[in-house]
Amino acid sequence: MTASDSPIASLMMAAKMPDGLRETYGCLVDEVVELNARWMVFKQLYASGDERIKLFNTTAPALFSMVHDSMRDGIFMSINRLADPLRDRQGNENLTLSRLIDYLQQPDNQSLLTRLKDLLQAIERESTPLRAWRNRRGGHNDLRTSVQYEVHPLPAIKFDSVEDVLRLTAEILNLVRTHFGYERTDFSAVIMLGDGDSIVRCLERAQHDRDS
Repeated sequence: MTASDSPIASLMMAAKMPDGLRETYGCLVDEVVELNARWMVFKQLYASGDERIKLFNTTAPALFSMVHDSMRDGIFMSINRLADPLRDRQGNENLTLSRLIDYLQQPDNQSLLTRLKDLLQAIERESTPLRAWRNRRGGHNDLRTSVQYEVHPLPAIKFDSVEDVLRLTAEILNLVRTHFGYERTDFSAVIMLGDGDSIVRCLERAQHDRDS
């Protein structure tokens, strides 16, 4: 599973980055590439038209319902982790975009820092419904939400919001890349051996053989 640069290549390219920043950047690249891969497959399966949903409902509805919820929850949790603060409530350091930006806190980086912080604030705004989902459903099981959902519903989470967060996250990573003299990369250009389209083709062939 790779983007325009593989995670290993990204680590090698980041060799000129200072210690701490280099390791954090490399790990975040891995996280973002995997997140983009999962989002791509999720869209292939569940946002590619009614015919695919009908196919799932006529072949293995329970399975594909569970796959939908599991993939959605994993994607939402990954986005929340990226947007987490530097430390948790116990003081443990987090691997987050804030951590990456914190390593660049130097007087000669003020212009870059301003742009990065603006992007991070935009991510935090777009992630507001996702944080509510984690606090009330994903990370915790909020009592009021569980027993009185009609009265205390979760905020709607739109596909566009996820797309915006992924785009803004990629921009932060690319600003850091270019700051150290490397070319931009497309973190959404994920290449996989077997994806959502692959399983759909298998199901379509199986259904055709069964019906013929």
